[in-house]
Order: sequence, then structure tokens, then C-alpha cells
Amino acid sequence: NNAIVLIDFISQLSVRKRDEMRLEGKAKLPVPDLIDTIVRSGKTRLRPVLLTAITTVLGLIPLATGMNINFYTLFT
Repeated sequence: NNAIVLIDFISQLSVRKRDEMRLEGKAKLPVPDLIDTIVRSGKTRLRPVLLTAITTVLGLIPLATGMNINFYTLFT
């Protein structure tokens, strides 16, 4: 699910940011840095999500329109 991947990616970026800022233990990121991390994660994950959704929709168009190709008569 995309939500799980997005939250995991936000977690990874926040850990990297905490390491860059040398915060110790379970210290939390400042709010502006946390918001920046969430926005960067969303921007990074947007393209794969859109590509997946678009290919799914395009793949289902023939099924939705009732397009049928009779391969038996096509090759005989």
C-alpha cells in the first residue's frame, strides 16, 4: 500500500535529518524540519504513485469499454 511506503519513507528521511543535526536519542525534529521532510517525501513518492495509477487505468480501459479481440479468427 502506498500509505505504508510513504510513512516508511518519511521515517527514513527524518532519521537521516536527525543524524545530520546530531540529535541524540529520541529527540524530535523541529516542526519546520519535520514539515520539510514530509513535503520532500510526498514529492519523491508522487511520481511512482501516479505512474502506477495511470498504467492501471490504461490497462483497464479495454475491459471497461468491452473491447474484444478474437485471436482465433485473427490467426486463421
